[in-house]
Amino acid sequence: MGDDQEQEQGQAQSAALPLADGPLVDVTLPDGQRLYAVVKARVREPDGWWYDLQIHVPHQSSERGRLLALPAAVDFRAPAALCEPIDGQPYDQVPTERPGTTPAWKVEEKVYCRTKRDDDNDRRPDSEDRDQSSQTGTLARRGLFVGRTSRRSVR
Repeated sequence: MGDDQEQEQGQAQSAALPLADGPLVDVTLPDGQRLYAVVKARVREPDGWWYDLQIHVPHQSSERGRLLALPAAVDFRAPAALCEPIDGQPYDQVPTERPGTTPAWKVEEKVYCRTKRDDDNDRRPDSEDRDQSSQTGTLARRGLFVGRTSRRSVR
């Protein structure tokens, strides 16, 4: 093939590609069929690279009693060996995961989380209030506390 023929074939291929929200790959299915899929992520697994892919298939829906075929996204994962790159697709934008590697950043501030127990303690009177009310109750049971007084005078 001459350079002109290769350029024409490349232009015809890119003109025939569907519009997508990410780079496309040519995926070979187990039965030998081939289709275009959008690459959502690539993941390094112990046995090699895998791609998180997405295709859109027809989905039955209805509107005002009429049946409609709307696109529905289907996510799947395929090994890199079954995915052929397509010239001109921006694969450098694809998120890449490498399990087992540490991120380039670290947490500098301590993060504090509240528990249900913390929330319950916030609803209770302060320990000083609890001590005063228990003292008041004890004095009243012994007959030593009579009448209304403020908590400060109970001490």
